[in-house]
Amino acid sequence: MERPGSRDAPPLDEIVARVMAEAERRRAAAAPLGRPRWADLASVAGIGGPGAPAPSPVPSGPAFTPRADRRYAIGDFLALHGAAFVTASYRGLLGREPDAAGHRHWVEQLLAGMPRAEVLARLRWSAEGRAHGATVPGLAPRAAAAAAARLPLVGPIAGWVLALATASRTARALRALEARHAVDLERLAEALARGRAR
Repeated sequence: MERPGSRDAPPLDEIVARVMAEAERRRAAAAPLGRPRWADLASVAGIGGPGAPAPSPVPSGPAFTPRADRRYAIGDFLALHGAAFVTASYRGLLGREPDAAGHRHWVEQLLAGMPRAEVLARLRWSAEGRAHGATVPGLAPRAAAAAAARLPLVGPIAGWVLALATASRTARALRALEARHAVDLERLAEALARGRAR
């Protein structure tokens, strides 16, 4: 992202106008599950680009606090989404703030459809995660189910069985996520409108 005084940076009014127009267009035309991603809004605004981190939305939902005993319920992480989920995973499972490259990598993996349980498992059982030693009961079976879903032949069947077993919970989570994204998009549009009015 360009620094405020950069010669190549577009004027703030232009960025705000482009984001507001795109947000309004998408709000009017989007199906309930077709909400824009934060990275999409950044590209519309002309900020960031390939390899640049997506801007963080105004936080909504529960906050994550690392624990001294390093014991977490899997729900502590799965209650979060996107960039907030990745940051919480680093704080809880690795005991540190995420580096820019790692944060960007895991957000991109989530946007590509990687299950959050798999992200948690990869961080928890990395060399750094094993050294930190956080405990997350229930993570191993979820990670195993995510890994089984990638197997040829057996994977699709395992995925269908798991999807059927968790359909009502998944539908509820999707409705909550849709509402959270709508609220975040409205907050972003309001913040941009307030910034533009100044």
